[in-house]
Amino acid sequence: MTAKRSGWIFFIMTLTYVVSPYLLLIGNIGERMTLSDNLWMTEGIVVIPGLLFAICSKERLRDTMAFHKIRIPTIFLAVLYIVLLGPLVTLCNAITMLFVENTATEILTIVSAISFGGMFFFVGLLAPFCEEIVFRGILYTGFRKNGTPMQAILWTAILFGLFHMNLNQMVYATVLGIAFGLLREATGNIWAGIIGHISINSYSVILYYLQSNLSAEDLVGAESVLTQDALLVTIGVYLIIALIATALAVCVLSAIAKLENGEDYLRQVFTKKEAGRIWSIPLWLGIMVCVGTIILEIIISKGMLPIS
Repeated sequence: MTAKRSGWIFFIMTLTYVVSPYLLLIGNIGERMTLSDNLWMTEGIVVIPGLLFAICSKERLRDTMAFHKIRIPTIFLAVLYIVLLGPLVTLCNAITMLFVENTATEILTIVSAISFGGMFFFVGLLAPFCEEIVFRGILYTGFRKNGTPMQAILWTAILFGLFHMNLNQMVYATVLGIAFGLLREATGNIWAGIIGHISINSYSVILYYLQSNLSAEDLVGAESVLTQDALLVTIGVYLIIALIATALAVCVLSAIAKLENGEDYLRQVFTKKEAGRIWSIPLWLGIMVCVGTIILEIIISKGMLPIS
């Protein structure tokens, strides 16, 4: 796996993701698909291109996807690491909500049409597993081969954020992508990232499910939290909390690296300077598709483009 192949994978993923809704209009295929069918298709779009390229690379699939042993204490530390990063994620989410809607809540509202068990499986388990295999597994391996650890972490994090195709999720997904990338370097595998990703997605699903069962009076009170003044207060409070919690998360990451004998690898993230060339034309094309989609989504959401 090389950086150029990683670029091709990302381009194919983004192009397929954007074009697939229009292809489903042929023969009214989309109308005959259930919500579960759409969710399976979405994860297929994410994982299939990467798997095909990984198989064709003739490298060991296990190494390309970085599936290696992980110590049990590391599992619990990975969950704690993500919990401590929660305030930072909430802060990023609140800041973007000053400009756009909370897209994650809208998505969960749509997915909630299936059972709680189905929502938990698709959003809480399957999506994190597939996304980590591709972004911190296959793509990361390609970027890491031709670039520095920092380049691999930042590029996969940015691409991970962009692939969400909306500004709201893009910002905090990029932050989480950096966190998962650091876990990849600290442990030498993607299991810690998968566990962390599952933790935060599952928490979001459970929280949404609990909130959706509030009484009408509680929901009215909850809606007031979304006012701009309340968001500014939330940003101020979470800024302080995030500074403290993120510092503790760094300590936990250091403990994980020590436990997994990854201290030297984690140190190289900040010390290795020989930058390599990991960009390619297909990579930039994929980025342009994502950026264009995000801009279009903002224009539509602001009513700047009349759609009947």
